[in-house]
Amino acid sequence: MLILVGAGVYANSLSGPFIFDDYPAILNNGDIRELWPLWRSSETSDRPSINSRPLVRLSLAGNYMLGGLRVGGYRIFNIAVHIACALVGYALMRRALAGRGLETARGLALVGALLWLVHPLNSQVVNYITQRSESLMALCYLAMLYCIERRGVSGRAAWSLGAVACCYLGMASKEVMVTAPVVALAYDRATRAGSPIAAVRTRPWLYAGLASSWVLLAVLIASSPHGTSVGFGQGISSYQYLLNQSVIVVGYLSKILWPTPLLLDYGLPQSLTLAEVVPQTALLLMLVGGALWAARRYPLPGFCAAFFFVALAPTSSFVPIVNEVGADRRVYLPLMALCALLVAGGWWRIGAQLRGVAGGLVLFAIAALALFTLERNQVYRSAVDLWRAEVAVLPGNYRGHNNLGLALVQAGDAEAAVPHFQRALALEEGFPEAYNNLGLALEKLGLVEGAVNHYRQALAQSPEYALAHNNLGSALVAAGDRAGAQWHYRQALELDPGLASAHNNLGLLSIEVGDAANAEAHYRRALAADSGFGQAHVNLALLLEESGRLQEALEHYRRASEVAPDLVAAHYNLGTVLEEIGQLDAAGAAYDRALMVDPELHEAHYRLGLLAGAQGRWREARVNLRRTIALAPDHAAAHFHLGRLLVQADSFSEGLAHYRRAVALEPELVEGHYNLGTALLQQGQATEALIHFRRAVGLEPGFAEGHNNLGIALQLVGRSDEAVAEFRQALQIRPDYAEARANLDAARRRKGAAP
Repeated sequence: MLILVGAGVYANSLSGPFIFDDYPAILNNGDIRELWPLWRSSETSDRPSINSRPLVRLSLAGNYMLGGLRVGGYRIFNIAVHIACALVGYALMRRALAGRGLETARGLALVGALLWLVHPLNSQVVNYITQRSESLMALCYLAMLYCIERRGVSGRAAWSLGAVACCYLGMASKEVMVTAPVVALAYDRATRAGSPIAAVRTRPWLYAGLASSWVLLAVLIASSPHGTSVGFGQGISSYQYLLNQSVIVVGYLSKILWPTPLLLDYGLPQSLTLAEVVPQTALLLMLVGGALWAARRYPLPGFCAAFFFVALAPTSSFVPIVNEVGADRRVYLPLMALCALLVAGGWWRIGAQLRGVAGGLVLFAIAALALFTLERNQVYRSAVDLWRAEVAVLPGNYRGHNNLGLALVQAGDAEAAVPHFQRALALEEGFPEAYNNLGLALEKLGLVEGAVNHYRQALAQSPEYALAHNNLGSALVAAGDRAGAQWHYRQALELDPGLASAHNNLGLLSIEVGDAANAEAHYRRALAADSGFGQAHVNLALLLEESGRLQEALEHYRRASEVAPDLVAAHYNLGTVLEEIGQLDAAGAAYDRALMVDPELHEAHYRLGLLAGAQGRWREARVNLRRTIALAPDHAAAHFHLGRLLVQADSFSEGLAHYRRAVALEPELVEGHYNLGTALLQQGQATEALIHFRRAVGLEPGFAEGHNNLGIALQLVGRSDEAVAEFRQALQIRPDYAEARANLDAARRRKGAAP
């Protein structure tokens, strides 16, 4: 039931895009392009905050290895981990409740796990791919407690080893796992040992192993993976952060009961006074005190209540996280304990006569929460919708406006993005990312001068902003200042040697000046920095194709189509190379994939039309050529080939119309004039045919067939002498041209001359 419900509730989330931190953590993270080494130093890592969580990095690398940057695989993994957490949580609750003598332990555990599984507060961890760090850590945390529960029942040392292994894996997933050894001791005390000292005396090696996992966590944290965004002395005091958390944690509690509004970005900590948060602080102190009292008086329910606050403590107490005051995902693991407490405690306190009504209400709540989660998943399917919802809830969050603007730019609505970037700058003066993104929007609108000015303002605020240097370089290319562009690209690479887009852009500049060797070197450096950079694969493949290295070009087009399945040039160009080397079926499949990305790519329809015609699939060929013409009415070659197919099918009038359109669009199309003349001859229109044959041989004097057919047309209009001259010309070009020889002999006989 848990598997089916979990899959059903999140089935509509599979097509959502990458969002927010997914870009640096997945799309622009070279660390996940290879499975090994499991850990990199901060100096060699593209994304230390992910690399310092080896289990998370390994999971992302596994997704990349199996599916490149196809988002579906990443989402399936997140859903699977979420369901696994519910299963382990169910198993833990069932055994813990059964150990307390509850006959309904299985049913209560199932209801508690279902409540947690479908709760909308957890939807962020599932839909926001990078936040699998939270679910992986939660899975390890719950599995550790499950192993301790089994160790207490069976006494087998293997369960102790399992608990320690889970604790280590949790430490390799997220720093919040720091509380696990202490919580394990508290759980043991609440369920069996009676006191922490007794627990340690009974199982000393278990707790020594759990405590040793702190060494791993210390090693991972030592590289300062989060830079200046977490810790003391970073611009916000512990006291101020604690005041903020009193508001935030009370907000979490209210959202557990009524999950709205849900937020992706809570913004930065605010400047608060104690007087402003007295109600929230008093409530929290009362709840924490109550949890501690319950833990002493009623060990297992008290453990659940205290666990909520202990699991929240690393992120929601006095250690400042300066760039994010709160996050719905922080409640992911703590919520499990509250669901268990709510269901089991409620069942225990409610009289038998009311349990049926209470059960019905809980099932209604589960259904309502599931529907809410399904609705929330829909918001994540569009980055624009997601950030619109964020801005509607927190209009004063400058990052929300910035991200909404960026989503609009990526969706192709740069004009609508501009006011949001401007609003972000009004809320946070001097915000370099907003200046940079406003430059992007203006550049897409063709306002190159304005884009250059905003990129320069971004650099004035942050001179080491490598991406702004790169973007300024691209704007300067559009403005015609290639020397300035090259300087900024090189500055970008000095600041960030792994900035693949800067290498790619320098490669493009090298192509413009004819320096193919330098261009190839830059494209290869771009791919060394980011092997998933689809456009760089395409650019390198184009260069290789032009130099005749078709097999190598083929590999790069294939790689581009794998890592960037929405890059239409990758599929189309792959098709042209496959066609060139004779792999026609594979070429057709590549063109089909190009059309899945861009159904209006007329050249792909054209190539498919030619392929179908060459393989005798006449109807399919005509359909694709008609589609080409519908999308590109002035495509002369498509008119020509469609005319040829129609004439072959005896649709002479329509075929002639397309031939005429082809030569009108491209007057120097030799084959067009020749085929049109031939079709006109077949229709007895020798006079008009004569015009087109003359045009064909005028454009290509060595065209023997043109001279021969011109002779036939001349003969039909009674100009025998000129006809003889054309037959002779055809034979002069091709002495073995039997048809021209026969036509010449026939012309002479008509005149009475000897052959």
